[in-house]
Amino acid sequence: MYKEAIYPILILCLLACSPKVIVQQSASSKLEALPRYAPFAVFELEDDFTPSTPQLLGNIRIKDGGLSVQCDFKTVLGLAAKEARAMGGNCVKITEHRKPDHVSTCHRIRAAIYKIANPEDFEEEIIWHEARKLAIRDFKGSTEKRPFQAATVSSFQYFTERNPLNAQFVLKAESLFYCPGSYFKPSENDSLILAHEQLHFDITEIYARKFVKKVAETVSNHTTLINEHEKIAKEVFEELQLKQDEYDSEVYADISKQPKWNAWVAAELQALADYKDKTVALDK
Repeated sequence: MYKEAIYPILILCLLACSPKVIVQQSASSKLEALPRYAPFAVFELEDDFTPSTPQLLGNIRIKDGGLSVQCDFKTVLGLAAKEARAMGGNCVKITEHRKPDHVSTCHRIRAAIYKIANPEDFEEEIIWHEARKLAIRDFKGSTEKRPFQAATVSSFQYFTERNPLNAQFVLKAESLFYCPGSYFKPSENDSLILAHEQLHFDITEIYARKFVKKVAETVSNHTTLINEHEKIAKEVFEELQLKQDEYDSEVYADISKQPKWNAWVAAELQALADYKDKTVALDK
């Protein structure tokens, strides 16, 4: 079953005006970098840090760079996670968080970078990747008074980055599964239900690629994107919602139609393979 997803918005990341990132890595922690889709845990300032035997890899500080314009909390966390993955870490624990005030309009944090066992136990978002399939443990929402066997909450988000070297912008999109909003009731049909919910997430990925394709075909520069992105996202998001509802309606009425949908998803992903990385280069 598919629940209504979070509507995507554009996040503008101007690299030339990003917060300043300071990383201190332990000399003894030389680990292989982790891919973007690998399980990753974030413990905020008020969260109890509960992993067993965590390995400290280093520390990170993100502060106002002087001309920072994109330094909301989500972006700052993303920068911290990016640096942690590059170090081989799969977890950050925020140790200090200074919110926007009279001194700075930025969120400023200090955090410790760790390698922990089972980071998926603490995840709240999962990025779609063909190598990362959903597991029952990823559905962390309460099942109390929930009417269906399972429900998936997923959507896509998109953002732009500016390369200060050539002034070119790059739009990037990614599909996300939201763990706290998704739930799963174990039964004797776990494998079938999990496969059904995975397909909901796969459908989200299809429409994330469709969004990038439409941007590539209709938008040539960053200025036009600013003016047109909401319209394009709204159109694709509405198509996504309709397709998710169609999938549930057909399969719930006749389970024998599940293979038809499996084949359709596989064919659509292949047809949109050119947009697998979900990026588009844009002129200024």
